Amino acid sequence: GIFDKMPVEYFDDDSRGGAYIAPERGPDGTILGWHGRYDDDSGQKRTYGASEDETLPRHGLFIPEGWQENSDGPIMVPEGMSDTLHLYVMNLSPVGRSSNMTGAEQLAELFKRTGVASSHRQIIIVGENDLKPDGTHPGRAGAERVAQTLATLLGRPVHVAYPPVGYKDTRDYVTAHKAMLTDGRLTLRQLGETYAEHMTSTAQAFGDFSQAEQVSMIFGFEVIHQHFHPLSQQPITMTETALHSD
Repeated sequence: GIFDKMPVEYFDDDSRGGAYIAPERGPDGTILGWHGRYDDDSGQKRTYGASEDETLPRHGLFIPEGWQENSDGPIMVPEGMSDTLHLYVMNLSPVGRSSNMTGAEQLAELFKRTGVASSHRQIIIVGENDLKPDGTHPGRAGAERVAQTLATLLGRPVHVAYPPVGYKDTRDYVTAHKAMLTDGRLTLRQLGETYAEHMTSTAQAFGDFSQAEQVSMIFGFEVIHQHFHPLSQQPITMTETALHSD
């Protein structure tokens, strides 16, 4: 099932009740800790079992099994466990960061290890539409900061894109289509194709590169986009838990 790919587990150990948790990993796959969201309507999160090794970072990346092969389109880098899972079940290729401002250095190492850095696959940092009443926009500020840092570390453009207007994040986007997914009018693969098309067509590039370098990279991205299709041709059943858990 989809939870086996992260994996996501149910953890119940305190008076607050249970939480859905998934491992945060280093670029080499080392588990640095576990990230969880409580199984209630609060939306609150917590970290379990962070590594006692003080030489390791306290947070890592959400790396689903087979993330590179899940599609041949762009690499999506959302914020949080839930958005990572929802991108994955839409047959896209996600690697999640643990918070809005973190993850650039770990992403750079992962992408160098796996060949993404030297490939023509577009890297899109997925921001959030979370403008606050005081005018701050943490989802945008974090996405742009991570993109700029990652572009510098990789020596190539990195893009930023946001869910369609009216949706805070990827989970919100998928959940809004729950009725159509449930009654079969829409498959997750189809929803993913629409989402990927929106993200690639609205993405903004970050990184200081020459015009020739940018044209070369953009040409490579466009060739991939023309032939992009999620690899799985079978609809994935979206469970009630997947729609609401983080």
